Amino acid sequence: MERPLAMANTARQALPALDEEGFLLDPADWNVAVATILAGRENILLSHDHWEVLRFVREFQEAHRVIPDARQVVDHLAHRWGDQAARKLHELFPSGYLGQVCRLAGMPNSGAVGDSSGLKGQSVRAPHRHAHKEGK
Repeated sequence: MERPLAMANTARQALPALDEEGFLLDPADWNVAVATILAGRENILLSHDHWEVLRFVREFQEAHRVIPDARQVVDHLAHRWGDQAARKLHELFPSGYLGQVCRLAGMPNSGAVGDSSGLKGQSVRAPHRHAHKEGK
């Protein structure tokens, strides 16, 4: 059984400044201890699987200077969980991609957190395709 990657001494660490939705005001304040505390506030004990998602989001943002959308995270996870990747992402982060993953990964608040799910009501297996309108 894998041991969760939580830090025992983080409970005493003070959190950096957060906005009203719990996002770091300064994403540069993010670190493993901060993520662990934020996760604890949402009743999540960060496991190896959680950290895989958080690391991917942070590395993607660092490399591309944009936050990956839920589909990109699911595509990344598909190498491990196949067609169950979207379900697994939701199990790991039940309040959703925008509401939990981005917050715990230290991403800036995009202002799109109103529906904190990030996965509800949209297909994450195939991109949405708009019909081409002719005559424009």
